[in-house]
Order: sequence, then structure tokens, then C-alpha cells
Amino acid sequence: MAKAAGSAGTGRGSGPVPPSGGQRMGARRFLRESWAELRKVQWPTRDQVAQGTLVVGVVTAVFAAYVSAVDQVAVRLVKQLNHLLG
Repeated sequence: MAKAAGSAGTGRGSGPVPPSGGQRMGARRFLRESWAELRKVQWPTRDQVAQGTLVVGVVTAVFAAYVSAVDQVAVRLVKQLNHLLG
């Protein structure tokens, strides 16, 4: 089966596109375009950030409790095995 023109593996169009005219982008232009992109971002509200932080905290606490419980069980099992075999 033949590959279509411009498909992956042809070696064309796979690299980064240079700025127009082959010139390097100046720092001012870069900062101006970056600032313009940042203005387009829909930033979360304070309430959304607080809710997300709370969710991460709760999930982290639950996971830490689970890992701690599994660790305690493993420690007890190893101690009993050492007592029986040692």
C-alpha cells in the first residue's frame, strides 16, 4: 500500500516552521505575541481554584491514609514472619 503525499515518513513538513523571511524572532516580538496569547486565556475564578485545591487536598489525604494502612499491615506481617521463622 503506497503512502499518500505529505504523510508521515516522507521527511517533508515534519520539522518546526521557521519565522517568515527566515529571520529570527526578536525578543520584543516574542514578548508581545506571548502577552497577546496570555490575554486570550480563560483564567479560573478564585472559587474554581479554591475548589480544585480542596479536591487535591482531600484526594491526597485519602491516598496517604490508604498507603499508611497498607504499610502498617505489611510491617505486622513481616514481624510475624520473622517471629515464626527466626
